[in-house]
Amino acid sequence: MIRLIGLLLTFAAIFVVETSLFTSLPHPISTTPFVIVIAIYLLQARGIRAAVLIIPLHGILLDGLDLFLIPLETISYSIGALVAFGASHSLFSNRSFYGVTGVTLSTLGSLGVIELLIYVNMVTFGTVDLSLETFLSISLWRAFTGVGVLFVIYSTVRTVRRIMRP
Repeated sequence: MIRLIGLLLTFAAIFVVETSLFTSLPHPISTTPFVIVIAIYLLQARGIRAAVLIIPLHGILLDGLDLFLIPLETISYSIGALVAFGASHSLFSNRSFYGVTGVTLSTLGSLGVIELLIYVNMVTFGTVDLSLETFLSISLWRAFTGVGVLFVIYSTVRTVRRIMRP
């Protein structure tokens, strides 16, 4: 129970950082998937399996607060969480930077594919306000900034842990 409360407080903090800090910055930086990166870091590098629940919870909040790029983020983020969980336990090694990066990119890739399918559906029914170029640009920048933030987080935590050891 204590771990769940800690996880929910962590989610609340990183959600606020992503939606208030990162989205207020200029274009490439505003696409940073901070919540997804932290969730995957906790899942893959720290072995906290419940951290994967942060990803669909993020989609639910994005849909609930109308902060989405494409509607139905709950569906795409839930599928992304399944991909993250599967990739972290089957495809990539734990605790290495490359393993965490692989899970992050596979999750963001699956998220992009599902959002693209939703986007194509929206174009088919004529309910889209977003150009394909903008959508693809945001998806590509999300992958680049996600890996950049992951690198900073991974190396910072590793350095701090090394300093804190006696």
